[in-house]
Amino acid sequence: MSLTDVHRSHVVVFGVVGTTEERAATADAIGSTAGHATRICLRLDCDGIGERYPDVVSRVRAAYDRVGSVGAGYDEYCASEPTDEAVAALRDLLAIETWHLAAFVQHVRLEHDGDAFLLYNADHRQFDVDGDAVPAAIESIESALEGITAGILPAGTRCEWECNGRVYELSPPSFCVETACFDLAALRGVDADAETRTIRLEWDDSRPSNRVLSGLVGLLERLGPSRPTELRFDSRESFREARAGFESVSSALTS
Repeated sequence: MSLTDVHRSHVVVFGVVGTTEERAATADAIGSTAGHATRICLRLDCDGIGERYPDVVSRVRAAYDRVGSVGAGYDEYCASEPTDEAVAALRDLLAIETWHLAAFVQHVRLEHDGDAFLLYNADHRQFDVDGDAVPAAIESIESALEGITAGILPAGTRCEWECNGRVYELSPPSFCVETACFDLAALRGVDADAETRTIRLEWDDSRPSNRVLSGLVGLLERLGPSRPTELRFDSRESFREARAGFESVSSALTS
């Protein structure tokens, strides 16, 4: 397994939260989980970050050893143990502005005995965890996300079914219909009717406050497939599995 691979048993899904709140929750979740690591590694563009956040880069360089270049302007820095200084520098790094984080931090990786058990990709907001290898990581993340519109869910296919010639798959952090996949972060409500074997989904339709970004999101929505709002099932078994899966996602994002 590559150092950048992780056996994904769980995935963190954020609902509709402010960017500042999400950054703070991410920093808390990864920072608290770092205590279970035997090594913390960061892939980042220190030159790019240093232009805006020279103090953050100084703290990273003081607490981490530069392992070497990994290409495309990124270097790898690792701390052989989760010292207070290393964790504090990690939290500071994760708290920088969202677009800077996505541009200059390729990933954050927590390892235990040589294997990665947490991999955070800032660009895609992808947050993968191997809770089988380090079960305590799940508890730490759950505690850090308490009170936040976010949850940690079992990864992989929760249910899959076919109806009217179309294949549906619920696989956090996405729900897919054929080849079109939708981010479950926008799921707001689930209403299941056992008598008619129907599940109605409510999605968040808010857009960024920035007018340019809002226009871009609107354009992509018009060009792409619409989010499914009503699901029907040919069998009671597939209905029950889907209801349980969607309700677990909804519960995680609203608790």
